[in-house]
Amino acid sequence: MNAWTFAIVCLLVLTVSASSMANNAYYIKQLWQMENAAREGWNPKTQRWVGNAAPEQGGKIDYGPGLKLPYKQGGYTQAEIDKALVEKIHDIENTLRKNVASMGKNFDALSEKQRMLLVDYSYNTGSAFGVFPKMSRAIVNKDKQGMLAEYKRYWVDRSGQRREVLNRNQWTRSIIDSM
Repeated sequence: MNAWTFAIVCLLVLTVSASSMANNAYYIKQLWQMENAAREGWNPKTQRWVGNAAPEQGGKIDYGPGLKLPYKQGGYTQAEIDKALVEKIHDIENTLRKNVASMGKNFDALSEKQRMLLVDYSYNTGSAFGVFPKMSRAIVNKDKQGMLAEYKRYWVDRSGQRREVLNRNQWTRSIIDSM
């Protein structure tokens, strides 16, 4: 690889990294609010995340903003949680690049709001395209009516009751309305 090719590759990596939702302060703040506004699992004495029971049926332990991490004696520092969150969002974005490419489009060319919604659906459900395929396609295609028809998310609590994810649905609706 010559110097010019290397420089272009580095610039592309920096551009993709800079546009990552992991670097979007607004999204990260909203994610924390939606996932764990009460900071459950935070131990102020030890300054560590010791985990808390996940609210969903079949859920195990969540750390920080709903991260599913292996048990660690003594818990995780905030820096470790932040690093795990960035890594998870980068993994999600890499998967979404493939999903969006299969539609003949470029994930990184989507608007910030489109990318934010796709990342959030994947973060929240594990797979935007797997769990919400109609919504995911509507986001990629900027189909506002399709998004409005498909955006609501639900979860099943430990007692087996299906519940609407109200705060997340309100946030999602506000993003859609602003598009």
